[in-house]
Amino acid sequence: MNYSERRNILYRLTSVGLILISLGLDVFVLIQVLALNAEDKILSIVALALAMAFTLLEIAVTLKGWKKDSNLFKIAFNENRNINNVPLIAVIVGSVFGLGLTILSVTVYLIKQETNTKNAMLIIMAIAIYLLVNCLVYYWFLLLFRKKDLSIKDLIR
Repeated sequence: MNYSERRNILYRLTSVGLILISLGLDVFVLIQVLALNAEDKILSIVALALAMAFTLLEIAVTLKGWKKDSNLFKIAFNENRNINNVPLIAVIVGSVFGLGLTILSVTVYLIKQETNTKNAMLIIMAIAIYLLVNCLVYYWFLLLFRKKDLSIKDLIR
């Protein structure tokens, strides 16, 4: 197995691991929503089911081409293997948005005592953390597959 295949496998395994953490949080939130006696329980269950379906679909797509290069190359890098700035800016905005929603939902969850508010904040937190995990997967992809310039120090090793 060459370096490129090992790097692809490392990327895919760590990405699936991060996504599974998000799926675990979705299952935990689903259990909490079922335990709460909220009025809009059905809508919350539907939202969580959709989030879990997207998560499972993402795991399947990530594991699809085990040793081949990911289709994310076309999005993340230009033709000359430089980082494409437009998707990077979109991911940075998504990261800030996801982090803000996560902080807001955790804060409101801890402050408010109403069941409906707690239910809604759990759903928002699960979706925001899913967004953050996807942004982390993109950053991890950029770090692993960026163009590296050859230097004298690399030749000495």
